[in-house]
Amino acid sequence: MDALGLIENRSYLSSIVAADTALKAANVTLIDLEIIRGGYVTVKLIGDVGAVKAAVEAAKDAAESFGALISAHVIPRMHEETAKLIEKQKGRPAASPEGAKPTAKQEKEETGEQAKTEAVQEESPSPAATERNEENGQEKLTREQLEKLTVVKLRQLVRERKAMESATQINTAKKAELIHSLLEKMEKKE
Repeated sequence: MDALGLIENRSYLSSIVAADTALKAANVTLIDLEIIRGGYVTVKLIGDVGAVKAAVEAAKDAAESFGALISAHVIPRMHEETAKLIEKQKGRPAASPEGAKPTAKQEKEETGEQAKTEAVQEESPSPAATERNEENGQEKLTREQLEKLTVVKLRQLVRERKAMESATQINTAKKAELIHSLLEKMEKKE
């Protein structure tokens, strides 16, 4: 069974160093680098019990060298419910502790807002329900179709259709704001 290793630090830099040290010290997988308010960052690792213990010890030493370590803990043989809790936090369907582990890149792409929308399965708009805008060759989507899309997909559409001004605005917008801007942009095109 897998173990969960947690290292909490007071800075992002020390957390990156701790994660790197842990990954180099043992055969573990980084499942998250969670940024918490106030400069606190938690590094989450998963792997075999012995490997996670070794990785957490190495990461602790690295974080202590920065004077930023708050705490570190290993949960050996993680219970199924604990694994589901960790999975839910990132908006992925819960997997068993021995299940497939996401990559760090996949983790980075997911947002807290997406966690709320992942339960709704992403559906591509059907050709029958989608009109083709002849002027620009883009599909006209209905509110219902947009609401079925994930936040990541909505952000991608907003970027493609230039429905918002800045990248920061797009990255921080909530699902409702993204949908509103897309609908507004489509209305202007008509």
